[in-house]
Amino acid sequence: MGNSEKEKQDVRELRQKLDAQIDFFNLIHQYAQETLCSSSLSEMMDTTAEGVVDIFQVELGVILILNVAGDKLIITGSCNYDDNLTEILVSEDWIKGSNLLNFKHSTVTVETPTEDSPLAAFELAHAMYYPIFDNNHKLEGIILGGISKAKARIFDYEQKDVVSSFAVYCQQMNGIINNFYALETALEAVKVKKRFLSNLNHEIRTPLNAIIGMNRIAMNSQKSDEIARCAAQIDVSSRQLLGLLNDALDISQIEDGKLALENAPFALNDVLYEMITAQTEHAAKKDISITLQTDAADNLKIVGDSPRLIQALTNIVSNAVKFSNPNSGVTVDVRVVSRDSQAVFVKFAVIDQGIGMSDETLSGIFSSFVQADDSMSKKYGGMGLGLSISKNIVELMGGTIQVKSAVGAGTTVSFDIWFERDASDTASDSGIVATESIDFSRKHILVVDDVEINREIVAAILEDSGATLSFAENGTVALEMFAASENGCFDLILMDIQMPIMDGMEATRAIRALDREDATSVPILALTANVSKHDVQNVINAGMNGHIGKPIEYESAMSLIGQFIK
Repeated sequence: MGNSEKEKQDVRELRQKLDAQIDFFNLIHQYAQETLCSSSLSEMMDTTAEGVVDIFQVELGVILILNVAGDKLIITGSCNYDDNLTEILVSEDWIKGSNLLNFKHSTVTVETPTEDSPLAAFELAHAMYYPIFDNNHKLEGIILGGISKAKARIFDYEQKDVVSSFAVYCQQMNGIINNFYALETALEAVKVKKRFLSNLNHEIRTPLNAIIGMNRIAMNSQKSDEIARCAAQIDVSSRQLLGLLNDALDISQIEDGKLALENAPFALNDVLYEMITAQTEHAAKKDISITLQTDAADNLKIVGDSPRLIQALTNIVSNAVKFSNPNSGVTVDVRVVSRDSQAVFVKFAVIDQGIGMSDETLSGIFSSFVQADDSMSKKYGGMGLGLSISKNIVELMGGTIQVKSAVGAGTTVSFDIWFERDASDTASDSGIVATESIDFSRKHILVVDDVEINREIVAAILEDSGATLSFAENGTVALEMFAASENGCFDLILMDIQMPIMDGMEATRAIRALDREDATSVPILALTANVSKHDVQNVINAGMNGHIGKPIEYESAMSLIGQFIK
């Protein structure tokens, strides 16, 4: 053959190889498109397995996913496989010896399955398989292609011709499988949040209905005892509504990574007794007792965020009461496991005798927006946020939280936290001013709020204090009143933040800028529904002295005012 004929032959062979490569990649593209259009995970797995058989002309294609324990491969997709076998046992040694664990250098493994190979169950003369890794580079399973013993005699099997192209196909399908998993996870998250929002709507409307209904009854009633009953129910429902809104805000801050702690000294037993006292009345309505067992000394004073610790414990105890049977008990057990001169290690446990949980329920118990199932939310109420919030609080404090439960045998939720010890040996008072001893007579307070009913509420709260009150409906009026008054006329200003014409922040800065002695010294307290740590810091930065959140808690509001009115 002349040089020209040889060259033409070489070109023809190269074109044949190129055409074969184009056909190969076209087939990959075809199966990639089909898998992407799958309506379910099982359909996608079956299509991937079909591609193994079609593209590589092998007899069997199977997709196997590793279970959570890592000791079984579950058949999730197949082509030309009709056996009833749905899973095969695998050993850690086989996985390690099959070159499956190295994400960066994952390759096709080829073997002739022997009797001790888990793939022997498929009765293959030749098997080649490739690892499936999830998005975190963790082994998820394998894509298997095989030639049966029956056909092995007539099949011209050359590893070098198949292995590299099999790796290319599997890499492509691995990416699609991961994307499909990610899409299903995202869609499930959307469904969960939709269920949560529907549940939130119901949970908010329930106390709101009670507030509106009881208010209407009270307005139409002339009986003082009935009006008192309505007022009590309105108070309970209002606090329930506030709790729902606070939980929703906390979850939002958690998801944004903005939930923060504030550390201050507190007496551990004071926190425990405050939490127990608040929960006892609620539990008593279900004939459930709450028992506190603790070995913490009365004078043990530690450093931490006591309101958040109370919140974490309250969520757990409230959950225990909710799912406990009538005439049973909930035990709060608090033990100082270890201590030295600088720190204490405290173990908290809440033990109930309630309905308990299955292993499946336990796996998602700390997830946001998730309850055991829809029937639970309908029967017991709630939004499924409490334990998730508690877990995040505990972990922010450097602790760990666990839950043990069995259906019908109750639940124990426990967590451990290291606390820094305060320098003092005994629990001093918290700085709270006793509300019964407050006397604001001869004190003049300016109340600034654009909502008339809010001004009425402040007036009612301060009614028995002896204080003289003046009112302004926005920041501009407040500034004019202050500027027109005599020096030292006002002893305190309660300032709303969001108001028309001039808001509270701008009004505060304008008052502080006035050229008079009391402009910088008069205490200004924010009176606002903006209650996050960021909001509190903003009002301080604007020149205010403190913050009172709405809805107004009487004792804490009066205490804070008392600290600034001397």
